[in-house]
Amino acid sequence: MMPQAHLKGTVCLRYCKMSVDKTKPVERKDFLALAYYEVGKKLYPFTGSRGNMCYMVVKEYYVPEEASAGLDDENAADTSAEAVGDAAAEPEKLPRFKVYYWPGPYAFDKTADTLKQEAFFDFSEEALNKIAEFLNDKYESNLELWHTDTMR
Repeated sequence: MMPQAHLKGTVCLRYCKMSVDKTKPVERKDFLALAYYEVGKKLYPFTGSRGNMCYMVVKEYYVPEEASAGLDDENAADTSAEAVGDAAAEPEKLPRFKVYYWPGPYAFDKTADTLKQEAFFDFSEEALNKIAEFLNDKYESNLELWHTDTMR
């Protein structure tokens, strides 16, 4: 028999822990507190599942389109000393949730990129409710995919 630590590591690295109750919808209480995500990138991102649908919720920073669209080609190409000093101020990056979802049984790193899908949400407490609704909608709209027990 293998040591328990080895079994735990093997499961975490290769397989998505799939929920047994396929009828239980994803709820806000299934996610961690907003403070967990506010701390930034954790060693282990938050993952969960509903049936054979695995998901991961992470915080990321992005530059809003309005801020990046404000730079026109003339200003972007100007490399004079004055312009370089002004360009040092990069556009503000804002936090948001990035949600990945994919068919199990494999964990995120062991699943082909072509099977992974993603969605973005504002970084807020209300967004966690929207993420739960979104994941439930994705699950219910494609039941045949999530109920497939084949290993890829």
